[in-house]
Amino acid sequence: MGILDSILSDDFATLTDPDFFGESVSYTAVAAGASPVLIDALVLRDPLVANGGERTATRRVEIVVSADPRVGIPAKPARNQDTITVAWNLGDVPAAYLITEIVTQDTGGWHLKLKGK
Repeated sequence: MGILDSILSDDFATLTDPDFFGESVSYTAVAAGASPVLIDALVLRDPLVANGGERTATRRVEIVVSADPRVGIPAKPARNQDTITVAWNLGDVPAAYLITEIVTQDTGGWHLKLKGK
């Protein structure tokens, strides 16, 4: 193992440890009929968004997650079917949010927009 391999291994261990980076959330591949699995994600909680004319607001959350199968989502998630269960505020009871948009993707992972059900 070379020095670069060692650095990459250490970086991976740090960036996928929720004690150092992000938090653990639950991913359910509903479209595939799979059971929920815990993954590590960086969660970005947006302010409530008012829905035009409906007098309601929508909770929107974005997450950044690895494509590594040990800690993330290895295959493309199904939009408007698969869910991420996460707390709106840290310490709240987690709720299921629908994956509504794949903002960006690359070989390293996914940036996903979620919407409260």
